Amino acid sequence: MQEVEILDLPGEPAPADELPPPRRGRWVALGVVAAVAAVLLVGQSVLDARERAAIAALADVDGVVAPVDENLQVLRTIPSTAGAAVWGTGGSVMPGEDGSLSYDWLDPDTGATLWTTPLLGPTPALVDVEHVSGLTTCEPELASRQTDVRDASRIVCLVTDGGVEYGDEGAPKLLVAKATHLVVLAAADGSVLGDWPIDPAVSMAVLPGLAVVTSTTDDATDVTAYDVESGEQRWSTTLDDSRPSTQWVGAWIARLDDLLVVQVRESRQTIMMAADGSVLRDLTSEQGSSFQGWDIDDTTGRLMFSSQASDGTSTMTVVAADGDPSKDRVLQGQQVTFGVDDGSVPGLVVTTDGAVRAWDARSGKALWSSGVAMFADQAMVLRGRVFIGTGDSVSALDARTGETLWTQKGEAGRYLVGLFTDGTHVLASLAAGGEQPSVLVAYVPSTGERAFQASLPPGIEQAMPFDKQLVGFDSETGDYVILG
Repeated sequence: MQEVEILDLPGEPAPADELPPPRRGRWVALGVVAAVAAVLLVGQSVLDARERAAIAALADVDGVVAPVDENLQVLRTIPSTAGAAVWGTGGSVMPGEDGSLSYDWLDPDTGATLWTTPLLGPTPALVDVEHVSGLTTCEPELASRQTDVRDASRIVCLVTDGGVEYGDEGAPKLLVAKATHLVVLAAADGSVLGDWPIDPAVSMAVLPGLAVVTSTTDDATDVTAYDVESGEQRWSTTLDDSRPSTQWVGAWIARLDDLLVVQVRESRQTIMMAADGSVLRDLTSEQGSSFQGWDIDDTTGRLMFSSQASDGTSTMTVVAADGDPSKDRVLQGQQVTFGVDDGSVPGLVVTTDGAVRAWDARSGKALWSSGVAMFADQAMVLRGRVFIGTGDSVSALDARTGETLWTQKGEAGRYLVGLFTDGTHVLASLAAGGEQPSVLVAYVPSTGERAFQASLPPGIEQAMPFDKQLVGFDSETGDYVILG
């Protein structure tokens, strides 16, 4: 930039020998300014394009919802009976007033029932739904845990007239089944592809081509796999369960892609090879601690489980991929679950034990510790930052160094129940008591500045993300609402 002189004023022309020299240099300077401005404009356009591309890339990350603003409205309502459509499980086992059971397959967008197939006739033992929980369960057969239920071609059902009775006092009681079947349904129309009687079972996990069920005796847990094409037994493995807990009446099983996790009645956790049923690890017994829970690190594919020692110390173990105990990584503290992880810091694990601690799950190395919160409820990894949520605050930390970038305290009378993003904002769902409305607060990720605050519709206590949608729950009607 350069000052501009106004020399040619109205009046007599200046003598020739007093005229200023030609100003070519000034025109050149102005040309340089224009060129710099053009470069800056192009540079800003490139930055804007990169920002838009980064936000667009987040749209495919689990836990990221479609863009929202301060004008939240109910887009549609999904009845409580169609909750499976909201949470992406495909369908629901529906009890009848006479204890009968059927399976509803739902439209994932509207919650409408696409078809219904009866599974079990009138069953008096299952009529008291307030005190008796049935054990019938159905799962879509999926290629992996990440496969969308829309891609399922078959649904596999463990159908049983057994259940668990919960009294007002005392331990739960297992109602032994008189009849148990393995039923396979076509996802397209609900037609029955197979129906085979099997031994009594209490839980099931489905792998491609396999239905794996658990059953219990006085001193053991049996894990049995059946072929979903023929109903034939593939293998059966017996796990010692000689010290059953009075709080557990059965063994529970879950899928870990090509592995299975079985939790027996004494809260012991065992990983099994899905191909042949051989036992790989007995995890909690190795640690001599009580089992608290398990999770999978989506960026590494590793199994992680939490346990607590008798002195109250919590640890989280990242299990070695090949099952070798010497290669496990034992991390201090209780795991903080990531609601959103965009993969920008691969292998990052966060725990809490009076401080917030970050670890590299691959090496077990401690990365940093922060006193930003004594206990973290939930966390989110987004573009190199980790966002920590507690009951009354949201903080942003550099995910690689632990440096606190900003902290925002919540309002009195409201508490954090959800932390997620629409790609542009950090979104905090705050529930309220009394007459206050619950709200959704949006923060600018880089600065923590409050972008907006939106009141949730009357009756909606909290908003949570699922399948790119912002989902609210109406506590009075039990219905779900899609917000936008």
